Amino acid sequence: MKNCAITGANGYLGSAIADAFRSAGWVTTAMVRRPKILDGVTQGFVLGEAVDPNIFSGVDVLIHCAWSVAPGGGEDYFKVNVEGTQKLFDAAKKAGVARIIFISSMSAHSGCRSNYGRAKLECEEAALKNGGVVIRPGLVWGGSGSGLHGAIESATRRLPVVPTLAGDLH
Repeated sequence: MKNCAITGANGYLGSAIADAFRSAGWVTTAMVRRPKILDGVTQGFVLGEAVDPNIFSGVDVLIHCAWSVAPGGGEDYFKVNVEGTQKLFDAAKKAGVARIIFISSMSAHSGCRSNYGRAKLECEEAALKNGGVVIRPGLVWGGSGSGLHGAIESATRRLPVVPTLAGDLH
């Protein structure tokens, strides 16, 4: 049976990916900061900290969704996210993980000005150097009212007027 390790598997996108892989018959290893009971295996993981290659024993695919917004910007932001991602990829390669997939952002592009976009772009380069694949999803919405869509929906419900560009939203 195939095994897929997913960082950030407690998050909005990571949990959806984990559910999809489990539904397809894969064993999933949820690599998360705060392990909780999930279907499959749960492994403690904090982006930016040392990564023991042994946690990838039996893992065929690594999907890296985890991202830290806590540092806010500057050197700490890059250290946690970019250097942490490189540590993760190095450990996965050392353990013989066959495929690495990095979930990036539409914000990552040459000439981007935000720390977020620049850091994601550096992580993309690290994934590609390790023979990985990069996915840049746009707005991710699953209808559950969480994630970025949920935050937008919640904010607009509190506003007295919400401008629309064209047409009926219903």
